[in-house]
Amino acid sequence: MKTNLQSRKAEAFTLIEMVGVLAVIALLAAILVPKVFSAINNARYANTVSSINAVKTAATDYFGKYGRFGEIGGVRMTTTISNTWDKVLVAENFLERPFDTRLGDAPAIKVVASSATLGDGTCFALNGVAANAIAAGSTVVVATIANVEMADAMELSKRIDGDTMSTTNIADTLGRVTYPAAGTPVTIYLLHR
Repeated sequence: MKTNLQSRKAEAFTLIEMVGVLAVIALLAAILVPKVFSAINNARYANTVSSINAVKTAATDYFGKYGRFGEIGGVRMTTTISNTWDKVLVAENFLERPFDTRLGDAPAIKVVASSATLGDGTCFALNGVAANAIAAGSTVVVATIANVEMADAMELSKRIDGDTMSTTNIADTLGRVTYPAAGTPVTIYLLHR
């Protein structure tokens, strides 16, 4: 009987051993969990930038084929604005699927006429100098993403425009990525003619 009880005690964990194992697990979790969430967040930005680059390439190919930003088959647009131009790129087989991103809501590819008003989503001072903005009336292909949190908009601007163009202000109306105020869509310049 004694030998059976002694063999059970030899197989069981003591309370101190259990506390030690739990402390090691807690320490590993404290180190790894922030890194996992950081990697997930970085993947969201990388996905968005990759999607934007894919649309830019598709739009360049479309323009190369038809000489304009138009409808299916290169037909001239009947309006000056198209809010779902990515569907044209999909139908023309320049793009695999409609524009989508893991940041914000309602991502769209639009063809718009540029303006001279900074902050309206259609004026782009690509080199950061307002006086050098794309001429008003030019046709511009843009990506818009609604409901992007300000921290995400700033990080996207940093990744696309670079550190020198990114701003710590609430609004950013210069460069390829613009977000004039909280709650307004982020607009990303792709191409113009």
